[in-house]
Amino acid sequence: MSASTMASKGDRGSWMAYWGRRLSMMVYIGLLFLGQLVRGLTATGRELPIPTQSSGRVLAVINGAWSLENWSAPVRLRYLASQLHRYVAACEEGFEIHVALVTYEGWNYTGAWNDRDYVCLRRSELLAIGVYMYPFEPLPKGTFGTAGTLAFQHRKLFLRKRALYDTFICQEDDVAVNVGHIKYFLHWAGVFKGTNLYPGFYDSEVMHTSEPVVHRRNKAQSETTVALDWRFKNGQLFKWFNMIFFKSFFRASGRAYFLTAEMLARFCHSRSWLTQLRNYRGEFNPFFGSAAWMEDTFHVVIPLDDFIRAQVHHLSEKYVTEQLKKYLENPGSTKPDKFTPIFQRELSLIFNGCKLGKMDGQLPTGRMHEERPENSSSASFQEACTFCVNLGNILKFRITKQRLFSSFVSLKHCCVKRRLKFLHTEECRESQFHLSD
Repeated sequence: MSASTMASKGDRGSWMAYWGRRLSMMVYIGLLFLGQLVRGLTATGRELPIPTQSSGRVLAVINGAWSLENWSAPVRLRYLASQLHRYVAACEEGFEIHVALVTYEGWNYTGAWNDRDYVCLRRSELLAIGVYMYPFEPLPKGTFGTAGTLAFQHRKLFLRKRALYDTFICQEDDVAVNVGHIKYFLHWAGVFKGTNLYPGFYDSEVMHTSEPVVHRRNKAQSETTVALDWRFKNGQLFKWFNMIFFKSFFRASGRAYFLTAEMLARFCHSRSWLTQLRNYRGEFNPFFGSAAWMEDTFHVVIPLDDFIRAQVHHLSEKYVTEQLKKYLENPGSTKPDKFTPIFQRELSLIFNGCKLGKMDGQLPTGRMHEERPENSSSASFQEACTFCVNLGNILKFRITKQRLFSSFVSLKHCCVKRRLKFLHTEECRESQFHLSD
């Protein structure tokens, strides 16, 4: 055998050995990745049973970092207990509710709740409660607002369970989701089927104060006030099939979102379902824990004739308490900051000024007054809405002044009139609202 032949065989052997090592390494990495993926998709904890109803099957995910020290306080478990009771009530209304508690690994959930406290009499069985614990993952670069990626992990569970349920809910552990929210969503999802409209939700908090609050008539009294999402202060009103809707100029919130099985199937087929967090930059939980993440696909809107049912109560009252503190420090201020809430009575003034007809239970108590600013010849808000929204145009508005507890708001509104497909004109006015007792 010649030296050249031997060298050739040696080269071939070293080449095969090299690629053999590379292939072994690739197989090892692939198996490691697959193991991590399966671990992430399956999680650990307590598995839910298979639903038995033919319709009305709901998978409700409650996200809570109960394994972390800050979330182990008794108040967090009280929030959980109250939410489980709400899902029992939904079961009594005809839904088959399965609750999945999504958290990080390490939660000792023994004794966190008593299954026998949550019985659905209609089905003569305990409420189905599962626990799904995922490995802790730090936030991707460019995101902030929380410790880890818990608000994203429910997508893995939705992917696994997508063929078993008709409706999917994701919520934070300190918000109150009830059967009214389920009915609201299913009704409007049916109305919007085949369109790019989505029935949104919004945050509300209740301000409890024993401090004297001075009103326009200088009457000091204690007040319990429903504060609504600050995102309502800047948006647009438009008409669709003889119904008027609101769309905020900010991303949606609500600390919860709902999907039909059809919507979920549509999103699951997208590559971004399990990878979207890699490209997102911004505050983490409000984006992935609400409908904000789907706004590239849907227009998230609130129906004016049904906006009360879209209200999701944030039980901790965290943000309205901060606003109350600011008010007590400067009670005469009329210049709101970005996060100053709008209260339910004020929003009712605006919405009722732009509705086609009155709706029982929606009107605030007292008398509504709309006043034009001094030295202004502008049309009133009601007139602007009548000649703008009801004629098929878009009415944009932005609150420019408000005074807490006085039921006073000043807003700028502009009618956007479309002349051609890409050409429109704007006519802007200013209006003020008062609500007297």
